[in-house]
Amino acid sequence: MMSSAEAPVSPVLGLPRVPRTVVSRPRLTELIADLLMHHDLVVVRAPAGAGKTVALAEWAASGATPGYISWISLDERYTDRTAFWREIILGTSLRVDEALRPRVIECADALMAGAEIRTVLRRFAPYIPETIVVIDRIELVHSQELLEDMVWVLKQCRQLKAVVASRGRSFLESPSVGRSLDTAVVGGAPFQLNLDETQDLLLMRKLPMDPTELHAATEGNPLLTRATMSVYGQSGAGSIRASVQTAVSDFLQASLAQSALGHTTKDFMVRTCIPESFTPALAERLTGSGKIVDLLDSLEDQGLGMWFQTGDHRRFEYTPAVRALLQKSLKCLDPRDIDSLTRIVIDDDLSMGNAINALRQAVIIGDLDLASRIACDHHITLLVSQAQAILGILEPVPLSRLRKHPALIMALALCHNATYAGRVKALEYFGSAVACAAIYKMSMDPGQRIWMLVLESTALRFAGKLEPALKLAKRSVEAFEESPYALKEQLAALEPTLYDQAAIAYLHDQQFSLAADLLAKALDASRRVRSMPSIYLTTGLLAYALGLAGKTTEARVHLAWLNSASWPPGMLDGYWATTYRLAQVREAMDRQSYTEAAGYLDLINDEMQVSEFWPHIVTFRVLLDLHRTEVITGPATLEARIRQAHKAPLNSSGHIDLDGLRAGLHLIAGQPQKAASALRHGRNDPRVLLMRARIALHLGDPSKTLQLTGFEGLEPRQETHRLLLRAAAFQRLDDPSAAKDNSHAAATLMAQNGLTMTGALMAQEDLDALFPYVQEEHPDVPVPRGVVPPRGETASLTPRELVVLNAFARHKAANDVAAALNVSVNTVKSQRRSILKKLAAHSMEEALTIARRQRLLED
Repeated sequence: MMSSAEAPVSPVLGLPRVPRTVVSRPRLTELIADLLMHHDLVVVRAPAGAGKTVALAEWAASGATPGYISWISLDERYTDRTAFWREIILGTSLRVDEALRPRVIECADALMAGAEIRTVLRRFAPYIPETIVVIDRIELVHSQELLEDMVWVLKQCRQLKAVVASRGRSFLESPSVGRSLDTAVVGGAPFQLNLDETQDLLLMRKLPMDPTELHAATEGNPLLTRATMSVYGQSGAGSIRASVQTAVSDFLQASLAQSALGHTTKDFMVRTCIPESFTPALAERLTGSGKIVDLLDSLEDQGLGMWFQTGDHRRFEYTPAVRALLQKSLKCLDPRDIDSLTRIVIDDDLSMGNAINALRQAVIIGDLDLASRIACDHHITLLVSQAQAILGILEPVPLSRLRKHPALIMALALCHNATYAGRVKALEYFGSAVACAAIYKMSMDPGQRIWMLVLESTALRFAGKLEPALKLAKRSVEAFEESPYALKEQLAALEPTLYDQAAIAYLHDQQFSLAADLLAKALDASRRVRSMPSIYLTTGLLAYALGLAGKTTEARVHLAWLNSASWPPGMLDGYWATTYRLAQVREAMDRQSYTEAAGYLDLINDEMQVSEFWPHIVTFRVLLDLHRTEVITGPATLEARIRQAHKAPLNSSGHIDLDGLRAGLHLIAGQPQKAASALRHGRNDPRVLLMRARIALHLGDPSKTLQLTGFEGLEPRQETHRLLLRAAAFQRLDDPSAAKDNSHAAATLMAQNGLTMTGALMAQEDLDALFPYVQEEHPDVPVPRGVVPPRGETASLTPRELVVLNAFARHKAANDVAAALNVSVNTVKSQRRSILKKLAAHSMEEALTIARRQRLLED
């Protein structure tokens, strides 16, 4: 498995020999060597036959990168996690000092004895010498844990670097790995032959072909170039003028002529070209042939395809050019045969969990009913990792054909919704999905009608129509829960999504506890159907709903599980992990760990333009700026972020959230009147009432604060804020007994739910006055930090004085300010004197410092 570029150490080790018939490509050697100077991990990704192994072997043998190089050629024996690391450790034992060798071998023995692998790797890591490891055919590794092991070892051992060759994308290219390691990716483009390399290849093989014409015909594709040369090389008679497909066809015919089966083999290949790859069992169903493994071995020997391992299944795939030719021949079969063969392939794809291929084949044969069922049953798996593929499959289908299948229209809408560029298109599809669901649902069976309610509710929610979305969500849940047992069994795969989508609607409506109850049901349903993507998605939603409610202690239980879980590839780094990251942000803020929260928020910053939770992302970003003392923010920053993100219709609850955020920023800036005027929506919403109570407290009207907070029935977070506001109001009214009672009640909620006083958005003097009362019931409560300025501390500058003050932040001299504002210098000097007096400052520098502290400056 492993070899050294210095010396072979075992029968299975040895640097691959560079064939003499291969053209040297020093540009690839230089590229790899250059990348290794600056990166810990280099991923070389290109299709089979592109020359990855030869290029890496040539680089390793060239000495372009000094140091020790270990080569790992993977096969099925070494893709098991234990076997892989045992071979790595044993290979390393030959490189360490003789005194350390027994300790390294002990690590290998511990693995075979069943020790926990990561524990063994911690013991092994200090012994790893300075090495560059080359891993060929990483696509054979299907263990996420093994790939995570590799990343962990590279992080721990800075003396270790890795070069990985793969036929397709892997976990090692994910953003989460890129954040841990300096990673470079070499795609397939550099492996295309350039004109000079094509000419050198022809000279080496002494073929009388025009290199320019050959290169243009094959576009530098190494496999097609070799195929064309193999067929037409010796004669050269008009070979380049023929199409590449003809070259491949002749190559295929020549290969089949060497087979004992001849025409039968061609028929076998045509019938098995529908799937991208297939197992011997599937080939037997498609063709009825026997001795399939021997036949496929023969095809592999002739270069027509190759075997590869996927999990426990050995599969065969034709080379792309051969498969394209076979699919042309497939069209000559009876359409009924094609339909029958395709349905066999769809059934196999679904049994293997390959829903995207099943969907593609269903659309190809025109069975949109089947495509709709596949999209419904496997929607989470498809949308999480296959959004672009879904667009490629469904967008060519005319909308007129999709109207009877709202589930497919909804899939298109959700796929577009996950990309910034597709937001407008998504809204069009959401509208079509709503209209089509309303038209056709009465003609559907009960199960389909329930699903149409879910789709219609989801589409309305994305369109910003929260109230009708809530009504339909409630109807869908009631209809499902009142259904007979047989229907529930029929909808088992859809049950998690039904509850998830209803819960999201309630979450937007601030009904967090109800949302959490529905998400708990969704989680149970996800576990019953063993849908891991659904389990991760639902658990993230549940943690976020609990966090928003203020039940942070409960949320931490779910976050702890998610933090230690192995997420499906691609899911943790994108759109579908947004609520999980938001839950992490909320929890970290409840610990007053604002830098940590900002780190989590940075991971989903790009989702602000595509997620329906973009108002939450904006809100958290501004709140974090307020609580991190090194950052000054204000209304201008908020409006800029809203303009940046606001591409989706904003629902009524989102309007209230952003109004409250605007009001809070004005209040912090010492502008209570502007804060009050910012509250334009939801007059009787608890969020609005609490903000009005804060404004009244700031204006010195504690009686009005008590009047505005005289309601109950809130979630723990809002109830804590309500109680603290009432306690502050009673304290100002010289009623310490009532202030103490309310503080004790708030402290009990904080202790039970893991909350703090800081989020109450109150002046520091109020928080300081209440803190001793809270400590009596909750001794571990952190010391609060207020962001609202104390009464009387904020200067009441006129609007014009604020303009002049902000101008002095950009210009030092009064003459420059006057020129910028197009007023006289005397006017500027008069306003400067007034500003200095109101801020009690002796210089403009001191005034600007005070203004920044009081957040009077624009961002």
